[in-house]
Amino acid sequence: MNMMAKPELLHSIEVARLESKVAALADDLVALSDPNDTMSVIVNNSIRIVYVGRGSESIALSLSDKFSDETRIAYQADVVARLSKIKKYILEELAA
Repeated sequence: MNMMAKPELLHSIEVARLESKVAALADDLVALSDPNDTMSVIVNNSIRIVYVGRGSESIALSLSDKFSDETRIAYQADVVARLSKIKKYILEELAA
């Protein structure tokens, strides 16, 4: 009897894991908001980050299930990396 999980199941688990990580990072950025430096707000499926006096960016937090799991995994991994980089920047600015 083969106890190996199907690739589709493994991909679905990875999508869920990454979506959870993105949600946690987005919540962290909102919690770190400072009206004098960087403000983050989650609206629907996006996070809007305003770098006070320096610009802003919006990032979609996930892709719909109309995309393949492979595409969603790649996108979520990129979002995790981007939000982690932003969080690191904010924490460095707070420590300065």
